[in-house]
Amino acid sequence: MVDSKSKTRLLIVTGILLVVIGVMIWQSLGSGASVSYYKKIAEVTRDSSFVGKNVNVGGQVKKGSVINKGHTCTFTIVDQKDNTQQLAVEYSKQLPSTFGDGIDVVAEGKLVSKGKVVADSIVTKCPSKYDSKKKSGGK
Repeated sequence: MVDSKSKTRLLIVTGILLVVIGVMIWQSLGSGASVSYYKKIAEVTRDSSFVGKNVNVGGQVKKGSVINKGHTCTFTIVDQKDNTQQLAVEYSKQLPSTFGDGIDVVAEGKLVSKGKVVADSIVTKCPSKYDSKKKSGGK
């Protein structure tokens, strides 16, 4: 049989765990944090308050825009739905193997001006085997 001292300890530990979990949920959702992983190009280019801050911006690598100079790669990402929305990206690390023209990417880094981000990380969308089947008319 469990004594009252053990029950009290169990209740205290359970209460602390519930409070910690609640605070984590509140911080991730309720404190105004964005639920989306990245922002659209238009969001960061029209609001000057993003300049000088770290951002995650999603877009598609514009065909023919990739330029490699030494250890630095520059390219342009565009909004898939609105090609007039563009953002220059500068990146100085190893690019993902799936990176290339027309690939969906998320550039994570500092927005140095309304039209340029210096990225610390580039994340690419993995091509799906189902995408090629859809395009070829397969099942």
